[in-house]
Amino acid sequence: MTKLYRRFLLAATSAAVLLLFSSSAFGSTTITILNADSPGVGFNDPTAVAPVGNNPGT
Repeated sequence: MTKLYRRFLLAATSAAVLLLFSSSAFGSTTITILNADSPGVGFNDPTAVAPVGNNPGT
């Protein structure tokens, strides 16, 4: 095996192992939203608003 081939094989194996183990770490994240807004403000605001920019509003 040439030195270049060994270096490529090591880089490819390292990348594969990194992708294998990082996907499970990122997939287990829990997002908790703390809503401290009063009625009619922020998340509790029921007012319909027109979409802005490229956001379809869905």
